[in-house]
Amino acid sequence: MNDELKKIIEFFEMEPEEKSEHLEDVFSNTVEFFDRFKYTLENGSAEEKKQVVEDVLKLQEKLQIQTDEMCKSMDMSEDELKEFAQNPENFTEEEWEAIQDAKIKLESQAHDIGDLVHFKGSADSEKKPKKTGKKSKSKKWVKS
Repeated sequence: MNDELKKIIEFFEMEPEEKSEHLEDVFSNTVEFFDRFKYTLENGSAEEKKQVVEDVLKLQEKLQIQTDEMCKSMDMSEDELKEFAQNPENFTEEEWEAIQDAKIKLESQAHDIGDLVHFKGSADSEKKPKKTGKKSKSKKWVKS
């Protein structure tokens, strides 16, 4: 998993021309990274799960930095950048196909991971009954 994360982060440090050449690779690495993330959430130890969440947060931070830099260099807001990225006219046919393929795979993984996290959260909440904050009423016995 660290290999994929390292390759993804290295991609963001490339020059724009290089990024274009390695677009399909980064999508492939990203899909693999999230496959392993899902597997670790399902099967990993508590320590492995903690590490994988830290890795995802590191990737998220790197993506936000990259997004901010792109917005600044292109003089666009994040919404404008998003619109730009969703327009196939801004990419070659190969790039657009790679983007769409990765998008489909990542959306599927996100859905699966969301289900897994929700299921695990439900299972945890069933094990630990929630406290409502109400005290049970004590029975008052009348002495005879």
